Amino acid sequence: MSLISFEYDKLNEINIGSILIKIFERSNLPECIVEYIGSYLFTKQKRTMKFMYEKKCDDYRTTRDTTFKILNFEYYDFVVILVQSMLLKFYHMKQCRVLPHMRIDAYYFSECNMHNENFLVNKQFIIKNRILFMVLFCEVYHDFENCDTYFCLYKNNYANINQKYANYLEKIKSQIIF
Repeated sequence: MSLISFEYDKLNEINIGSILIKIFERSNLPECIVEYIGSYLFTKQKRTMKFMYEKKCDDYRTTRDTTFKILNFEYYDFVVILVQSMLLKFYHMKQCRVLPHMRIDAYYFSECNMHNENFLVNKQFIIKNRILFMVLFCEVYHDFENCDTYFCLYKNNYANINQKYANYLEKIKSQIIF
């Protein structure tokens, strides 16, 4: 299986380490302490995350057959895309079920929309809302760190953590900069 890598960890504007440094700049903490805090929150080990979703077969209209597909991501990229899709689903599509669970949601994971100016949650959106992004990134990073597969399936809705994310997104809705 091939690995999809958007290398989001190399984009300085959405790199969690860079965001932490910008946040702590005002506190005059030495950069080495900020790096230590970052290494405590986010391990540097490279690992992959599988994204499993249902796909319609070519003859779906006659047979109603589906198959399962798996995409492999670097974990950092997976977390960024998951946060990006949650923000899009909540603020643009006005959905309460923010975690991907439908076939169409797999699109967000197969396309790089970070540089697309017409896509609501792009790099500029994340730069304007970097604290929000960092908080959600931390939550998602730690909620899924012991998993190796995300099941984007209609019946598997991650209800317990979906509600946590939806509550947070609702709470900070008035602070979002579009």
